[in-house]
Amino acid sequence: MTVAAAGATSNTAIVPRALNALIGTKFKLVAGYDTGSGLTMALERGETEGICGLSWSTMKASRPHWIRDHMLNVIVQMGLQKLPDLPEVPSALDLLSDPESRQLLELILIRQEAGRPFAAPPGIPGDRLAALRHAFDATVRDPDFLAEARRLQMEVDPLSAVEIDSLLASAYRAPKEIVRRAAVLVEPSAAAR
Repeated sequence: MTVAAAGATSNTAIVPRALNALIGTKFKLVAGYDTGSGLTMALERGETEGICGLSWSTMKASRPHWIRDHMLNVIVQMGLQKLPDLPEVPSALDLLSDPESRQLLELILIRQEAGRPFAAPPGIPGDRLAALRHAFDATVRDPDFLAEARRLQMEVDPLSAVEIDSLLASAYRAPKEIVRRAAVLVEPSAAAR
Protein backbone atom coordinates (compact mmCIF):
# COMPACT_ATOMS: atom_id res chain seq x y z
CA MET A 1 0.00 0.00 0.00
CA THR A 2 1.40 3.39 -0.99
CA VAL A 3 1.12 6.08 1.71
CA ALA A 4 1.68 9.82 1.53
CA ALA A 5 4.24 11.34 3.89
CA ALA A 6 5.69 14.76 4.54
CA GLY A 7 9.39 14.89 5.41
CA ALA A 8 11.52 11.91 6.46
CA THR A 9 11.19 12.74 10.15
CA SER A 10 7.50 13.66 10.10
CA ASN A 11 4.97 11.52 11.91
CA THR A 12 3.54 10.53 8.53
CA ALA A 13 6.89 8.91 7.68
CA ILE A 14 7.81 7.61 11.14
CA VAL A 15 4.55 5.72 11.68
CA PRO A 16 4.65 3.59 8.51
CA ARG A 17 8.37 2.87 9.06
CA ALA A 18 7.62 1.73 12.61
CA LEU A 19 4.67 -0.40 11.47
CA ASN A 20 6.77 -2.00 8.72
CA ALA A 21 9.62 -2.77 11.13
CA LEU A 22 7.60 -3.92 14.12
CA ILE A 23 4.39 -5.41 12.77
CA GLY A 24 5.46 -6.45 9.30
CA THR A 25 3.26 -4.18 7.22
CA LYS A 26 4.49 -3.35 3.73
CA PHE A 27 3.76 0.36 3.43
CA LYS A 28 5.59 2.14 0.61
CA LEU A 29 6.30 5.76 1.50
CA VAL A 30 6.01 8.60 -0.95
CA ALA A 31 7.56 11.50 0.96
CA GLY A 32 7.65 15.19 0.21
CA TYR A 33 3.99 16.17 0.46
CA ASP A 34 3.01 19.44 2.09
CA THR A 35 2.00 18.84 5.70
CA GLY A 36 -1.14 20.92 5.26
CA SER A 37 -3.55 19.75 2.62
CA GLY A 38 -0.90 18.05 0.47
CA LEU A 39 -1.26 14.72 2.25
CA THR A 40 -5.03 14.54 1.96
CA MET A 41 -4.99 15.87 -1.59
CA ALA A 42 -2.63 13.02 -2.55
CA LEU A 43 -5.37 10.62 -1.48
CA GLU A 44 -8.11 12.56 -3.21
CA ARG A 45 -6.13 12.62 -6.46
CA GLY A 46 -5.37 8.90 -6.24
CA GLU A 47 -1.61 9.45 -6.00
CA THR A 48 -1.50 7.38 -2.81
CA GLU A 49 -3.77 4.91 -1.06
CA GLY A 50 -3.40 6.11 2.50
CA ILE A 51 -1.74 8.19 5.15
CA CYS A 52 -0.18 6.87 8.34
CA GLY A 53 0.38 9.04 11.37
CA LEU A 54 -2.09 11.82 10.66
CA SER A 55 -4.00 12.54 13.85
CA TRP A 56 -7.66 11.65 14.22
CA SER A 57 -8.43 15.20 15.39
CA THR A 58 -6.86 16.54 12.19
CA MET A 59 -9.02 14.23 10.09
CA LYS A 60 -12.14 15.22 12.01
CA ALA A 61 -11.42 18.92 11.50
CA SER A 62 -10.05 18.91 7.94
CA ARG A 63 -12.06 16.13 6.28
CA PRO A 64 -15.19 15.50 8.38
CA HIS A 65 -17.05 14.31 5.27
CA TRP A 66 -14.57 11.43 4.91
CA ILE A 67 -15.72 10.17 8.31
CA ARG A 68 -19.40 11.02 7.84
CA ASP A 69 -19.56 9.42 4.38
CA HIS A 70 -17.45 6.38 5.38
CA MET A 71 -14.68 7.28 2.91
CA LEU A 72 -11.99 6.60 5.50
CA ASN A 73 -10.85 3.17 6.65
CA VAL A 74 -8.82 3.43 9.85
CA ILE A 75 -6.91 0.15 10.18
CA VAL A 76 -4.78 0.72 13.27
CA GLN A 77 -4.41 3.26 16.07
CA MET A 78 -1.01 4.67 16.97
CA GLY A 79 -1.20 5.92 20.53
CA LEU A 80 -0.56 4.83 24.07
CA GLN A 81 -4.34 4.67 24.60
CA LYS A 82 -7.12 3.87 22.17
CA LEU A 83 -9.41 6.70 21.12
CA PRO A 84 -13.03 6.58 22.33
CA ASP A 85 -14.18 7.45 18.77
CA LEU A 86 -12.56 4.28 17.39
CA PRO A 87 -13.31 1.45 19.84
CA GLU A 88 -13.25 -1.27 17.17
CA VAL A 89 -9.94 -0.23 15.60
CA PRO A 90 -7.00 -2.19 17.04
CA SER A 91 -4.08 -0.48 18.69
CA ALA A 92 -0.66 -1.16 17.19
CA LEU A 93 0.54 -1.88 20.73
CA ASP A 94 -2.06 -4.65 21.02
CA LEU A 95 -0.66 -6.27 17.87
CA LEU A 96 2.80 -6.68 19.41
CA SER A 97 3.54 -9.70 21.57
CA ASP A 98 7.31 -9.20 21.84
CA PRO A 99 8.06 -7.07 24.96
CA GLU A 100 11.05 -5.32 23.33
CA SER A 101 9.05 -4.36 20.24
CA ARG A 102 6.28 -3.07 22.47
CA GLN A 103 8.75 -1.01 24.51
CA LEU A 104 10.25 0.35 21.30
CA LEU A 105 6.87 1.41 19.95
CA GLU A 106 5.87 2.93 23.29
CA LEU A 107 9.03 5.05 23.25
CA ILE A 108 8.24 6.24 19.72
CA LEU A 109 4.63 7.00 20.68
CA ILE A 110 5.59 9.02 23.77
CA ARG A 111 6.87 11.79 21.50
CA GLN A 112 3.40 12.38 20.10
CA GLU A 113 1.41 12.13 23.33
CA ALA A 114 2.24 15.61 24.54
CA GLY A 115 1.16 17.15 21.24
CA ARG A 116 2.17 20.76 21.58
CA PRO A 117 3.68 21.10 25.04
CA PHE A 118 4.42 24.25 26.95
CA ALA A 119 7.81 24.41 28.64
CA ALA A 120 9.59 26.71 31.03
CA PRO A 121 13.34 27.16 31.47
CA PRO A 122 15.32 25.00 33.89
CA GLY A 123 15.52 26.33 37.43
CA ILE A 124 12.23 28.20 37.31
CA PRO A 125 11.16 29.10 40.86
CA GLY A 126 8.58 26.73 42.27
CA ASP A 127 5.95 29.43 42.82
CA ARG A 128 6.18 30.54 39.18
CA LEU A 129 5.98 26.96 37.96
CA ALA A 130 2.90 26.40 40.11
CA ALA A 131 1.33 29.63 38.79
CA LEU A 132 1.96 28.62 35.16
CA ARG A 133 0.53 25.15 35.72
CA HIS A 134 -2.51 26.60 37.49
CA ALA A 135 -3.09 29.11 34.66
CA PHE A 136 -2.81 26.36 32.04
CA ASP A 137 -5.24 24.10 33.91
CA ALA A 138 -7.70 26.98 34.36
CA THR A 139 -7.50 27.89 30.67
CA VAL A 140 -8.21 24.39 29.38
CA ARG A 141 -11.28 24.20 31.63
CA ASP A 142 -12.56 27.70 30.86
CA PRO A 143 -16.05 27.52 29.26
CA ASP A 144 -15.36 30.42 26.87
CA PHE A 145 -12.08 28.86 25.74
CA LEU A 146 -13.76 25.48 25.22
CA ALA A 147 -16.64 27.07 23.28
CA GLU A 148 -14.17 28.86 20.99
CA ALA A 149 -12.23 25.62 20.48
CA ARG A 150 -15.46 23.80 19.50
CA ARG A 151 -16.37 26.61 17.11
CA LEU A 152 -12.94 26.26 15.47
CA GLN A 153 -13.26 22.44 15.45
CA MET A 154 -10.20 22.16 17.68
CA GLU A 155 -9.94 19.27 20.06
CA VAL A 156 -8.87 20.11 23.60
CA ASP A 157 -7.53 17.03 25.38
CA PRO A 158 -4.70 18.26 27.60
CA LEU A 159 -2.31 16.24 29.70
CA SER A 160 -1.54 17.40 33.20
CA ALA A 161 1.96 18.29 34.33
CA VAL A 162 2.03 15.04 36.32
CA GLU A 163 1.14 13.05 33.17
CA ILE A 164 3.85 14.82 31.15
CA ASP A 165 6.40 14.19 33.90
CA SER A 166 5.43 10.51 33.91
CA LEU A 167 5.85 10.22 30.12
CA LEU A 168 9.26 11.90 30.26
CA ALA A 169 10.39 9.66 33.11
CA SER A 170 9.30 6.61 31.11
CA ALA A 171 11.23 7.80 28.06
CA TYR A 172 14.38 8.47 30.10
CA ARG A 173 14.17 4.98 31.68
CA ALA A 174 14.27 3.27 28.28
CA PRO A 175 17.31 1.01 27.81
CA LYS A 176 20.02 2.32 25.46
CA GLU A 177 19.41 -0.40 22.87
CA ILE A 178 15.69 0.48 22.69
CA VAL A 179 16.61 4.16 22.31
CA ARG A 180 19.08 3.30 19.53
CA ARG A 181 16.51 1.21 17.64
CA ALA A 182 13.83 3.89 18.07
CA ALA A 183 16.23 6.56 16.81
CA VAL A 184 16.75 4.63 13.58
CA LEU A 185 12.99 4.47 12.98
CA VAL A 186 12.40 8.10 13.94
CA GLU A 187 15.41 9.50 12.08
CA PRO A 188 16.82 7.07 9.48
CA SER A 189 20.13 8.92 9.31
CA ALA A 190 20.71 7.82 12.93
CA ALA A 191 21.56 4.34 11.60
CA ALA A 192 24.81 5.72 10.19
CA ARG A 193 25.93 7.15 13.54
